[in-house]
Amino acid sequence: MTVEAMLEEIGKMGADSQRELAWKLWDSLEVDSAPPEPTPAQKADLGRRMAELDADPTNVLTHAELLARVRRRQ
Repeated sequence: MTVEAMLEEIGKMGADSQRELAWKLWDSLEVDSAPPEPTPAQKADLGRRMAELDADPTNVLTHAELLARVRRRQ
């Protein structure tokens, strides 16, 4: 069976069954013991963000502040 055919059949399933299938598929994946290395672009972005924080350590939000800001946008 092709992936396209499987996706067509999955599309006929209800949302609960699709979620259950997704979780079972996720759980069946082999996971390496070590997380993947960040890409050069991700490393550069992290470096930029760290430099911004070093330049102004007061320009941060607590978890509660960030959560409140996100909830206001919903």
